Amino acid sequence: MRHTVELLMKNKTAALSRVLGLYTRRGMKIDHLTFDELEDQELSRMSITMECDPGSLENMVRLLNKQIDVLHVQKV
Repeated sequence: MRHTVELLMKNKTAALSRVLGLYTRRGMKIDHLTFDELEDQELSRMSITMECDPGSLENMVRLLNKQIDVLHVQKV
């Protein structure tokens, strides 16, 4: 099943790499990715669409919330 998560995160060096590394280490394929810097330039919004089962989605949301530069994760 296809799922999308949206993240609000600090716009810091390597923050994007750390988030994408979570997917890589778990062998999860990202179908679609958008990354936009917000107006204040200190925050960014990322949207990730992937194919996975509901259990894997819940696990990924939990792991994303633990990332120091991630402020908010929302399933869409």
